Amino acid sequence: MTLEEFARALATYCETLGGSVTRWFSTAQHNAAVGGDPRSLHRIGLAADVVYDVRPPIERARAVAEPLGLYVWPEVDHHHVRAGDRVWV
Repeated sequence: MTLEEFARALATYCETLGGSVTRWFSTAQHNAAVGGDPRSLHRIGLAADVVYDVRPPIERARAVAEPLGLYVWPEVDHHHVRAGDRVWV
């Protein structure tokens, strides 16, 4: 998935579920400060953290994400959304 494809898919995902992006691209320094893996897809713009007006169940989030080529991982206070064709975080 290209950066442009990810951006379009992420926009559709957020619009569908009432989500807002709180983190997308991260510098190496910021990524380290938040405990991110050095191989994080945030470093190349293919992952984003999303919060919601009303947080959907993970099953609903994944049902919306999958056809868009995205994968969703639940975190305590947000969902981590990444390009679904990428193996790393």
